[in-house]
Amino acid sequence: MIHYLVTREHPYTINEYLADWGRALQPRFEILFYDDLVRRKSLQRGVYIFSDLERLNPPYMELAQNAFDALNAAGGCVLMNDPSKVLRRRDMLHALNRAGKNPFRAHSVDAEFSAVRFPVFIRQDNEHDGAMTALLHSCEELSAALRSIRGRQIPDDNLLMVEYFNTADASGVFRKFGAFRVADQIIPRHILLSGNWLLKYPDRVDPATVEEERNYLTSNPHHDQLRQIFEIAHIDYGRIDYSLRGGEVVTWEINTNPTISVEPRSLSPLRQPLQPLFMDNFAKAFISLNTFSSSDPIPFSTTADLIRRCKLRRRDRAFAAAKKNLRRVGRRLKRALRGSDHR
Repeated sequence: MIHYLVTREHPYTINEYLADWGRALQPRFEILFYDDLVRRKSLQRGVYIFSDLERLNPPYMELAQNAFDALNAAGGCVLMNDPSKVLRRRDMLHALNRAGKNPFRAHSVDAEFSAVRFPVFIRQDNEHDGAMTALLHSCEELSAALRSIRGRQIPDDNLLMVEYFNTADASGVFRKFGAFRVADQIIPRHILLSGNWLLKYPDRVDPATVEEERNYLTSNPHHDQLRQIFEIAHIDYGRIDYSLRGGEVVTWEINTNPTISVEPRSLSPLRQPLQPLFMDNFAKAFISLNTFSSSDPIPFSTTADLIRRCKLRRRDRAFAAAKKNLRRVGRRLKRALRGSDHR
């Protein structure tokens, strides 16, 4: 059995996959919410994927680590994403810059502006919605943007100032690549092309770009570089979003609970035939995992103090989930109003 640990607010990523392309894998999967661990007295041996770690607050990170340690000590399990080792976005970007893998830096918003290389943009450390601002070219623009964001009661420790790095080609087209890691396998997912640096959905889809994407999916050209980056981040399962500059990978983020599949109607008809090139390899990666058959339970318990601290955060989490759902509804409404986004 593959146990997929996820926050209660964000299971749609894996659920949407298992309801569609991954339907044949449903009997192999158990979706396990982190707050369910509070009530567990034992855990079964198997494959465990600790996803969504960037969204866990300290009590739930401690809970996840306790579960990981209990499974690791018992043996007979495949464990992905050790909570004590996985680098969140801020630390990962720092590590990649220090290692010479990334040419730009990320800063806390309380850093001295004199240390920042403009232009920059602001984003949240633990979300995957992209930039919260346009490019900011001066200390004055940065200060004004921070005042506006702080007015929305987003805490400073969840904000990052990220230096902009231009990866457009000679014709001004940006490419954002996506690739998954599942245990020891690197699986290319897509290329998105756009004339906009803030690239969430492609606006350049034609036979030439489709053929470029097909070559990427079948050749896996950046395998070795991506493997090194995942190792630096200590991430065994997730999707890396990156671009290229001079043939070298420039990493934007790694999501440990990434979207896997999208609705066919939201894809350009030209790109729909490419989907099996990823989906077939992605399913094979899960099938190749040793899911074990032992029914011998692994004892697990949570202290009363940790239970109390986890429960105290439920109201905050519920409020955050409501805001997140409103944003998702808004994005879906915008897509519906403008028709297919031709992804």
